[in-house]
Amino acid sequence: MKRVIIYLAVVVFAGCSSVTQRAEKRILVYSASSEWGTPKLSTLFSRITELAGTDVRVDSTSSLEQFEEDNLKGTSAVIFINTNLDLIPVRQQADIERYVQSGGGLIAVNSDTTNSLYWPWIHHQIENGENPKVLFVNMESPELINRQFLDLAIGSNSYDYSVATSLRAPDPRRFVKEVLDNNINEPMKLAVLPDGRVLFIERRGEIKLYEPDNRSTRILDKFDVRLDGNYEDGMLGLALDPDYENNNWVYIYYSPNNTAIQSLSRFLLVNGDSLVRESEKVVLEVPVQIETCCHSGGDVVFGRDGLLYLSTGDN
Repeated sequence: MKRVIIYLAVVVFAGCSSVTQRAEKRILVYSASSEWGTPKLSTLFSRITELAGTDVRVDSTSSLEQFEEDNLKGTSAVIFINTNLDLIPVRQQADIERYVQSGGGLIAVNSDTTNSLYWPWIHHQIENGENPKVLFVNMESPELINRQFLDLAIGSNSYDYSVATSLRAPDPRRFVKEVLDNNINEPMKLAVLPDGRVLFIERRGEIKLYEPDNRSTRILDKFDVRLDGNYEDGMLGLALDPDYENNNWVYIYYSPNNTAIQSLSRFLLVNGDSLVRESEKVVLEVPVQIETCCHSGGDVVFGRDGLLYLSTGDN
């Protein structure tokens, strides 16, 4: 009886394995289209093809769309050559992260990042070097690349996406761009009201409301804002209160004219189309210099904790 129980446990465990073995060894080499005609890249690609031999298929591309999950599942390792990795779109960044986490290999030859904020994950790989299947190589001579690089990146040539921790980015093709209003002047921030109308502000002081029912925009109010000196000042930030449907509060961050402050104020918006100026409650005043430009900041947003956050810039 015990033998049967043990045997069944082994069969169930083996059946639940999520490791997939690739049918072939394949390397995908990327560089920008402007690089492929250069002698140096041609020599480097020929060196990779030579090292790969007959047992590893080598494909080249200048399209970053090739680095999406469905295609990467059939790819043993990817190689980026002379690439600013920061410029890889967010969707492909996420899919490359998941690819490496699931067992894929990545080699970056003469490729780097300029700002860790653009792609924190790849910057972490460069700084820490914890993953043996992620290699960053700076070299002028193609002869310095050897078969060991390729074998290390390919590894067992299998993948297991159940261990990937990064999330996929939404496919941008699921969105449809629709122009609501072409007659705008320096729009800064918008907020969608519960009934679908769109409240938005322009830097020069106007608060506008777009009404989807008749596809029209009208001005609700115009603030007297400071535009001289630091020409980034004006109407800067807008946010609806999380309990807007009950309290009708909106928050605006703006530059009152003839002052050296930015004001974060709360207003009452009646029926979604009438801003009561007399209801202004100043929440915070931020002293600023007004002699010269720049970096006014001014975004306001409510966090998940219900608190209102303000970016003041560094003016």
